[in-house]
Amino acid sequence: MKVPKFLKYKAKEVFQENGGYIVIYDWDSLDENSEPAYWENVVCYSKDGKIIWKINGMELSKYWRKETGFFTDIFRTSSGLLVTCFDTNRYKLDPENGRVEYFDFAK
Repeated sequence: MKVPKFLKYKAKEVFQENGGYIVIYDWDSLDENSEPAYWENVVCYSKDGKIIWKINGMELSKYWRKETGFFTDIFRTSSGLLVTCFDTNRYKLDPENGRVEYFDFAK
């Protein structure tokens, strides 16, 4: 898929969802002071580049750690959208609000 021009950082993956874009930023292009921060590297945008949501809710999981909490991929399964963290924990992603819930360990 063609990368939208409004993205400020290097995108690892981009796909269309609900008339907008869900982007996983390459975590190496982000840091704790960037917007989004490296642990918020999954962002949903409208077609015109407005942020709809940033990934959230992972801090409620006992398995998530900010230091290794950036996301490496996103994919669709029969269970819905899943995102994988660098630490190989997978979370189910709600495409309406960006909220995630722990799903399983993907190693």
